[in-house]
Amino acid sequence: MLVFVIAPAFAAQEGAGLRNPWDFKKTIDSLTSYSARLGPMLDQVKPAEWRDAPSGYIEQQKLVKSQLQSITYLTANLAKDPERVPVVLDLFFRYENFEITLTSLVEGVRRYQNPAVADLITGLRN
Repeated sequence: MLVFVIAPAFAAQEGAGLRNPWDFKKTIDSLTSYSARLGPMLDQVKPAEWRDAPSGYIEQQKLVKSQLQSITYLTANLAKDPERVPVVLDLFFRYENFEITLTSLVEGVRRYQNPAVADLITGLRN
């Protein structure tokens, strides 16, 4: 999701800064909102209670929460100074890694906990 949102905003930085900083602010606001809604959903995920599930899901949940905190921090910094290319790139790559890990965790939720919870988490991305 972020690839399609941040990449065009990053591409727009080719001259003297952002052409439409208000568009990028919408992206930042959207990421901030997504992070705020996702955090409580992740608290409902209980991989330690999953029967017959690989124990790696416990570490995945910790990693997803840690990645989400990093994304929240970077998003807040980017909101203050949206033309900082290194922050945009850092956020882009962190989010890509986060999405991969979250997708795996959601599949565990779907298989070992509750498909409805997995659907709710997936639905937050839209």
